[in-house]
Amino acid sequence: MAPFSKPETVLKQAEGLVSARQTHAALQSFTEMFSSKCFRSIPLTSLEPIMHHFVELCIDMRKVL
Repeated sequence: MAPFSKPETVLKQAEGLVSARQTHAALQSFTEMFSSKCFRSIPLTSLEPIMHHFVELCIDMRKVL
């Protein structure tokens, strides 16, 4: 697993992957961040936009299937 990245960095990376139509890779980058130990110490204000994009991505992927 990759070292822990800042939430803003993960969000930008996921947005770039989604724009390149690599939704599974974007979802993987989110889940790697969620499974890290450092995830628990992230303030909720930083997590809100990330969770919003995560939920939107899950909904969009569900519509495709």
